[in-house]
Order: sequence, then structure tokens, then C-alpha cells
Amino acid sequence: MTLHKKLTETHADMKVSYAMFCKLKPFWILDPKCGDCDTCTCQLHANVKFKFQRLRQHGVLKSQSLHEAISSLCCEEVQKCLHRKCSICAERTLEINGFEEGKQVFVYEWQNRQEQRPIKGKIHNVQITTKEKVFGTLETILDELNKLLKTKFCKHVFNIVH
Repeated sequence: MTLHKKLTETHADMKVSYAMFCKLKPFWILDPKCGDCDTCTCQLHANVKFKFQRLRQHGVLKSQSLHEAISSLCCEEVQKCLHRKCSICAERTLEINGFEEGKQVFVYEWQNRQEQRPIKGKIHNVQITTKEKVFGTLETILDELNKLLKTKFCKHVFNIVH
């Protein structure tokens, strides 16, 4: 569904032609290109990539790429699968190799925290996002990755692609 169609359906009282809608588009909004599909840099995407890369580095995961890993979790019903509601594959987890249990490693993770800062003579609470080094075992990182895939990330990927 195009944004213009969505606008006219949700705001029936607004009468804007498609040509005017395109003309009023802000300059920072770019037309999508074929290669743009894999360029999400949100916090969720980055944290999943960090965990995936660390587990790949230690030989835990069989999948060579995050895309391949997500594909291995799904069957034919793409929307149901990526929303993790498919009766066939909803309980699938990442395929793993044998690995050294209890091995302590670190993984980077973007984290939000509240901080008080003086702004124009007054103290304000601000939210800061920082890249932190988080320590844990390979098992805990694998569990966290599987949990993110099951609860948020697969749906996020579906929203990007579709």
C-alpha cells in the first residue's frame, strides 16, 4: 500500500492529489533502492547482529549469515513464520554446533539509561544510548538471541521487507 493511499484512507477529509503529495515530500525522504533492504541500523537490529557475530566467531552457530539463520527458522508461511505464529515452525530455534559450555565472552550491546544533566541552569532527566560491553556465557548469549528472534526481531525483519 502506498503512503498516499494510506493517507487518503485514514484521513478521508484531506484531499491531496498524488502529484501534490509527492511534491510536498521532505527532501530527506529518499526513494528506496534495491540494496537498501539490509541497512537497518536500529538498536534492536544492531544488538541482534552483535550477538549473532559473537556466536559465529566462537563457532556456535551453523548459519553463515543472519539472513540464513532467519530463513532456517521459517517454513513457507512467511508472515506467520516471521511473526512466530506458524504452527509448523514457531518453536524452531537456531541450529547450533557443539561448543564449550560455561565459556565467558563479551558482546557489545546498545543500552538506554537515564541520566541527570544540567541544561540552562536546571537539572533535566535525559535518556542516553551507549554501546556497552556485556559479559556472559555462550549459552546465555545464545538464549538471549533466541529470545529476541522469537519475540521481536523476526517481526521487525518482516516489517522491513514488506
